[in-house]
Amino acid sequence: MADILHQGFLLHLEDADEFKTLPLVAFRRILFFLTVKEINLLRRVSPWFFERVSNEFKQRFGTYKIKIKRWNFVEIQKTLGVAMERPYGLDIKLNLDLCQLYSADALELIKSCKETLTVLKMVDIDDLNVAVIKSIQFPNLKVLHLESIKDENAVLALIRSCKETLTELKLVYIYKLNLDVINSIQLPNLKVLHLERIKFIYKLNLDVINSIQFLHLERIEDINYVLALINSCKETLTLLKLVDIYYLNVAVIKSIQFPNLKVLYLERFKNGNDALALINSCKETLTELKINQTSETYLRMTGMNAAVINSIQLPNLKVLHLERIEDKKFVLALIESCKDSITELEVREIRNLSEDDINNIKPPNLEILKFKEYEYSEYEYYSDYSD
Repeated sequence: MADILHQGFLLHLEDADEFKTLPLVAFRRILFFLTVKEINLLRRVSPWFFERVSNEFKQRFGTYKIKIKRWNFVEIQKTLGVAMERPYGLDIKLNLDLCQLYSADALELIKSCKETLTVLKMVDIDDLNVAVIKSIQFPNLKVLHLESIKDENAVLALIRSCKETLTELKLVYIYKLNLDVINSIQLPNLKVLHLERIKFIYKLNLDVINSIQFLHLERIEDINYVLALINSCKETLTLLKLVDIYYLNVAVIKSIQFPNLKVLYLERFKNGNDALALINSCKETLTELKINQTSETYLRMTGMNAAVINSIQLPNLKVLHLERIEDKKFVLALIESCKDSITELEVREIRNLSEDDINNIKPPNLEILKFKEYEYSEYEYYSDYSD
């Protein structure tokens, strides 16, 4: 039996039974000092070590992530089939990433391991048989990521197949989507919703969605749908991320209050007053704010009201990240608004802003400051819209 040599200290494994008498705190302390390679070695010493180490690192050892494409499908299917037949087969947790498989192969595979699937990602798979999907139930599936799936009925059937356990739903490049139907499916444990580049959302008459905590919306063109969705889950949201959402309705945003929103991410955001309205709507609860305007062009955030900028107060903000924002006054006003509470500040490439400008504000509790000066490029040009 191999021993583990760690930084000059020898961990003897010849009498592994002695480890069984160690208090759990002591065992965890030993694991804390081991490298990943050493932990893997320790796990293979005996069935007892296998179980104990696996329990301490469930995210690392509890789930097996496998990416499957057409060229490796047969080999992986055979390997999974053998694993499922072994005594530990039902204890395996699978994270499957299926890309461009033939639809029959994809459905056969997920049906064969439906009991063990915890994460399922399906990308660019056409002609999925809805009747077959309806015959499958995933009792342990928590994360479902569907991308470039053309048949809306297949999308809805997959969501229904795991409705009781689903906690995270990500839909990308879905041609059309009936959010009313998704809402009517009733997903009691859904916490994370990510919608990106949905071409056509229709029949949106949402009731309040009581469970959504993290909402990510990216390149949704119709602002009415964006606002309706945000409003429908405003009571429970703790994180809101908006990417490439160029225009909102300031009046509507001002009417929305987020009692629990703590984290707000805005990326490539077009309208400055929209950003200000969102920040003000959660100013009392916000602990982390990130505004990133990085794009292929220097994207202007236009139309910001100077009076509103100067009136911002963020008394509980701890983390602030600002990148490639055109308006220096806006940046300084945000830092000023949270100077008494902020502990971590990252400022990158703000035109005409120096580190001295930040130091002059003198945040008393600042622990981490990351600053990168603006770097001019002769190829840079302005844009009011970025594809």
